[in-house]
Amino acid sequence: MLSLRNAGPRHAPQIAAIILPTIREGATYARDPDMSEAEALAYWMAPDKETFVAEQDGTALGTCYLRANQAGGGSGTSAIAAT
Repeated sequence: MLSLRNAGPRHAPQIAAIILPTIREGATYARDPDMSEAEALAYWMAPDKETFVAEQDGTALGTCYLRANQAGGGSGTSAIAAT
């Protein structure tokens, strides 16, 4: 069964495996495609974001985060990546 849960440090290697190819491609995120794994994880799991993983049998198949896109009321922003 697929479940969505809050991501934690134990998910970092799996999240990196999911997001780094997309960042390296340079077509989706306006980020340096040569950023290190540590920089990519710091961006994806920054304190201003709530990061999640979609897991099945203990394996992360996708990841997303939510963050406010402005102070106060209003809509939020999300980003989604999957294997």
